[in-house]
Amino acid sequence: DIATGLTTGNNAKNIRKFWEVNLEKDCFKPFAKGGKKSWIMPEDKRVINWTKKGDEIRRTPSSVMRNEKYYEREGLTWTVIKRTGRRFGYLPKGHIFEVSGSMLFPKRDLSHWKLLALMNSNLYHNLFLSLTIERHLQIEEVARTPWIEELEELDTLEELSRKQYQLMLE
Repeated sequence: DIATGLTTGNNAKNIRKFWEVNLEKDCFKPFAKGGKKSWIMPEDKRVINWTKKGDEIRRTPSSVMRNEKYYEREGLTWTVIKRTGRRFGYLPKGHIFEVSGSMLFPKRDLSHWKLLALMNSNLYHNLFLSLTIERHLQIEEVARTPWIEELEELDTLEELSRKQYQLMLE
């Protein structure tokens, strides 16, 4: 499943850096807004005002809530515009995501880690380039990329992807 997220209608009012709020006291959730540093381990500096599950944002006239059933689920996010190839990153549970930080959720029994390895592979990088020579990877391009089910059988992909993520954490 591929989902695009919300539009706050007023980022200055609703989005903060995590160090600007008391995360234990205030009602803020981690916020995925996309950006050039989404590869493997997306930057996690922003938080969004999530008072009463986003009711504060809903009251903003130009806000739009999309795909709410996916909020706070783990998945992959990606960089829409990037000169180099690798652009997908793992986003853990608990995040709210924005329209510019769209998400990809695996179906069936495919793990997030295996999907991360495949989406950042040379094979899929070249498939994406064949769909968008401008290197603007919108949800439409991700959605229409052919899926090669035989690649799901490569068990080492999950292990390697987890190791790569752990190295980025360290």
